[in-house]
Amino acid sequence: MHGVSRVFERVRTFLFRPSAPSGLAVAYAGPPARPHVPCSESRQPGFSRRSLATALVAAPVEPQRHSARYPAAEESVPRVRHAVTAALSDWGLSQLADVAGLVVSELATNAAIHTGAATFGASVTRTSRGSVRIVVTDTSRTRPAPVATPGEDEHGRGLLLVAALADGWGSELVHGGKRVWADLSVTAVP
Repeated sequence: MHGVSRVFERVRTFLFRPSAPSGLAVAYAGPPARPHVPCSESRQPGFSRRSLATALVAAPVEPQRHSARYPAAEESVPRVRHAVTAALSDWGLSQLADVAGLVVSELATNAAIHTGAATFGASVTRTSRGSVRIVVTDTSRTRPAPVATPGEDEHGRGLLLVAALADGWGSELVHGGKRVWADLSVTAVP
């Protein structure tokens, strides 16, 4: 048991070192700095150095976040949608990808078309094991509001869609503009 404890201590030391990369702590996966001891002599039942190292190659550190700036143009919307859904897939939350893709598309389209800004920012942050917050920022100080549109009009329903799909959404004025956010969780996905 002494050998396994030593390995865990090295992993713990490595994970919590000050130079660990932000958002991801990479565990020790190489051989120890001492002479090689055959596995049969040092192995505990059910453990091997290889299986332990494989299991601890990467450990997520909360919160996980993806953020980028985009030109305020309709052509940016597919790029934003792809970046958000790729981040969700990387985090093991692909069940949120369709809803998150729709929500971020609506928020990004509003920022690209209705604000007069040159660029806008978009981010997705994992707020817990099964939930995320999507945020779109721009330099406009005008807060969005859902509007009921008559009949067959194609425009004006974006925020109603966001309100229907998200656990919650809102906007707030911040230094230099505004932030529009939507919270999504695995339990609320239809």
